[in-house]
Amino acid sequence: MTPTRRTCEYTGMRTFLSVCFGLVGILSAGHVAAQEPKPSGATLPAVTLGSTETRTISSKVLSRDFQISISLPWSYRITQKRYPAVYILDADLGFGLAHTAYQASQLDGNVPELILIGIGYGIDISSAFSTWSTRRTQEMTPSAAKDYPGSGEAAGFSRFIREELIPLIDANYRTDPADRTLAGTSFGGLFATYVMLQTPSPFQQYIVRSPSLWWDDRTMFTLENAYSGKHRDLPATMFTSMGSAETDQMMSTWKEFVAVLTKRQYDGFRLITTTIQGAKHATAGAIALFDGLKAVFGGWPVDAEMLDRYVGRFVLPGNEIITIAREGQGLSADWNGKRKLNLLARAPAKFAFTTGEAELLSGEKDLLPLVGLQYIDFRGSGRRPVESITIHQNGKPIVAPRAK
Repeated sequence: MTPTRRTCEYTGMRTFLSVCFGLVGILSAGHVAAQEPKPSGATLPAVTLGSTETRTISSKVLSRDFQISISLPWSYRITQKRYPAVYILDADLGFGLAHTAYQASQLDGNVPELILIGIGYGIDISSAFSTWSTRRTQEMTPSAAKDYPGSGEAAGFSRFIREELIPLIDANYRTDPADRTLAGTSFGGLFATYVMLQTPSPFQQYIVRSPSLWWDDRTMFTLENAYSGKHRDLPATMFTSMGSAETDQMMSTWKEFVAVLTKRQYDGFRLITTTIQGAKHATAGAIALFDGLKAVFGGWPVDAEMLDRYVGRFVLPGNEIITIAREGQGLSADWNGKRKLNLLARAPAKFAFTTGEAELLSGEKDLLPLVGLQYIDFRGSGRRPVESITIHQNGKPIVAPRAK
């Protein structure tokens, strides 16, 4: 491994850190300005994120502790439904950004309600950057490179997530085991790609930003080739991105890996790629998180003919009516004339509701029952209009036949 690669990784993360601190400063500036001046040297309370909590887990697999940050959707306390879970790598650096990206995207109706799980170390990066950088290099790399002592622990880190962390989260939070996403950038993107090629993987979706696919003489290409020799399917959705101003090494290896995945034509594999124009390494990873969440949770392409099959009026218990209508290349649902809700395609016949925060913020109590909505399954035969829909609300299915 060349010193240039080490410098690229380190410098990129330093830039990302500066971006995050800048965002914190912007977001908190109004609050600080409103306070009375404090005496020099006074200790002020730390900034906290709403709707979040923290746990510490001691890993028996790796014999070390992890600090786990959890962001719960605003409707969590008043519903019984299960939520998709998004696991965020590098939480010491990027959990605040992920929390903000999710809330902004949810308010705009681009994603359904989610539970975020940040995997971190509880390290103050501003004073212990080298310690943090060394540990993530150890745990997120799939092979030991001679220029990086201690690297190559991805197999153990993956075991920790699969055998210790996910069972803990599923036992304590209402997550949907069939709807897990792993998100990482840089070495985190490398690790997420590695996990995707494990069999079986506990995740169904991956948000892979600016992955360091150059690692150890492109060992990920070797791993992917070995996977392709044994498998014709890859049941996953992968969003992956790269900044147009990143190094030639980052861009060229990423483009080549995307080309390899495209050529394989794995059954069940959905690949979404984008280039963040004008962005360098760290900035590209930050910006792409918004695009990744939207792509994974609301970007499934459904052709117009199929969408038209779903349009119609359906009768709910109590003779309430839900009306499904075309909205451009998507669908909306009018719930008995109370509210028109956007529907996000999670699969060709499965559409998620974008209810939750907007309903809670509106203050209209008659809309609160809609917060428990999760998704709609459309079922039908042939190319005819679907005969009924199944609405999942608070984890319970509600069948609604087409109105005659």
